[in-house]
Amino acid sequence: MIILDTNVVSELMKSAPSSQVLNWMRDQDQRDLAVTVITLAEIYCGLGRLPEGRRRANLHRRFETFIDTGFQDRLLSFEPQAAVAYGKLCNTRLQQGLHADAFDMMIVAISQVYCCAMTKGRS
Repeated sequence: MIILDTNVVSELMKSAPSSQVLNWMRDQDQRDLAVTVITLAEIYCGLGRLPEGRRRANLHRRFETFIDTGFQDRLLSFEPQAAVAYGKLCNTRLQQGLHADAFDMMIVAISQVYCCAMTKGRS
């Protein structure tokens, strides 16, 4: 299974997504793709920061359709095992003097618990 990074999901929500992302998605078996609840939180947070209006409503509707029709049965949760993995990941990165973004580390922890690969939208 492959977890779609939040940046990849965000790209797919655009009115004109990157052809590279679209081509990659077309080459995948959709049943092998998953999204985490952390990505849901990040996307809903981003949508909430947009000004009220048609664009926000359209993106909200597009995102809900994306999840409901494609990922409802492949929505990975942040389980207790992921919380343990998250703590270890963050501590390791911090000890190495590296940044440890909470959302990113949670998604990586979920991927470890579910033994999934991950897409990476950007650094």
